[in-house]
Amino acid sequence: MTLATNYTRFVHSDQWFARIIQWRTKSKWFHVEHVLSDGSVVRAFFPGGVQHLPVGQVTASSAELRCQFPLTTAQIAAGEAFLLAQVGTKYDWFALIGLAFGRNWASKTRWICAKLEDGYYKAIGIELLGTVADVYATPANLAEYPPWTVRETMP
Repeated sequence: MTLATNYTRFVHSDQWFARIIQWRTKSKWFHVEHVLSDGSVVRAFFPGGVQHLPVGQVTASSAELRCQFPLTTAQIAAGEAFLLAQVGTKYDWFALIGLAFGRNWASKTRWICAKLEDGYYKAIGIELLGTVADVYATPANLAEYPPWTVRETMP
């Protein structure tokens, strides 16, 4: 089964900034974004903050993991409305710097990629991380903790 739309996409990269995040979080994944029902992508990325990218334009990767839960049409609509309402919000680079130093410097009004994706699921009533505070949401936490229904690793 190949997931075409409405999934969480984890990204691996060999670029230096990605390697720092992967090393710090002890994970293969440095970034996470959401592919919407129409194939477009919403992501929080530096620079640019929360962005809505056209169909087929995703973050470059050397490997990816696609994950999905079975959702109702209403949940998908609510989650996508949440993400689209965040477009234009600034990137929370203090949270990223804090992550590097093991500190909680997250803003309540800005987003990093994993916190935005966690927000999508919270908006539709799914708690992904349980006891892990959302301010410490990382691609590693999101990829490892939830009981994803479908998981596909792409080369």
